[in-house]
Amino acid sequence: MGILKQGKDRVLSLFLRQRLNDFLGGAGSAEAFSVNTADHTIAIRLQLAGEREPLDLLIKEYRIQRLGERHVLTFEEIGTSREWVNVLLKRFLTVRRFDIPDEYGDLAENLLG
Repeated sequence: MGILKQGKDRVLSLFLRQRLNDFLGGAGSAEAFSVNTADHTIAIRLQLAGEREPLDLLIKEYRIQRLGERHVLTFEEIGTSREWVNVLLKRFLTVRRFDIPDEYGDLAENLLG
């Protein structure tokens, strides 16, 4: 991976980590957030309120798609470091598509796409 690509992924990771921390509020914090635009993976380490051990998430084969005026994040697979969470994700996460807020849509498409 080239130096510019590594820099882009690092800046993107820091930005998304901050947005995730804003979203989580008092429920926890993202200790690490890593985007690999070459492999289309996102790795996140969350320290959740009341938990001793962090929760690791790995999102595989993400894509940013434009649907009309909206942007969505889709992915093939998500796994965690907790088996019970993986079981629940497989059972209840039937839609692997999430809307990206309008103010971040074009940025996400340019940086992640």
